[in-house]
Amino acid sequence: MKPEPKVCEQCGLAFVPAKPWARFCSEGCRLRGFRAAKRAADPSLALRAALAAALTALRSESNVAAALAEVRREITVYAAAQARQSKRKRPARTLLERFAAAVEQGHTSASIAHAIGLADASTLSHWRNGRRALSPEREAALIDYLDKQGTE
Repeated sequence: MKPEPKVCEQCGLAFVPAKPWARFCSEGCRLRGFRAAKRAADPSLALRAALAAALTALRSESNVAAALAEVRREITVYAAAQARQSKRKRPARTLLERFAAAVEQGHTSASIAHAIGLADASTLSHWRNGRRALSPEREAALIDYLDKQGTE
């Protein structure tokens, strides 16, 4: 059975697909289609592409107004995406950041070390400076301590 002709999603030409699920008439259209989808998903890529097209138009002195209008549109889209990104909840802080916040709130390293079962604060100091790792049990105890103290 011969497959039905389809319309290429990228260039709009009619084609007879080699496979029934084909969406593009050629490899080039497939690549352009996926790159366009990627640019649409990432506003910074679309903005870069629009700027590159505008520079090309300026160099060749053709369609400069249209290229600049596209840059303006992409800047608007990019600014809106950045505003949405900034409204998202801040990612959870690392354990080290939470420890530093507890110290800033007045908890001493010695009191924290004692609370999590360490003999002295030197282990916490070495951990904070990256010279030593805490055991999983001590990390769990530190997380519990910081949770109880309300340092998020």
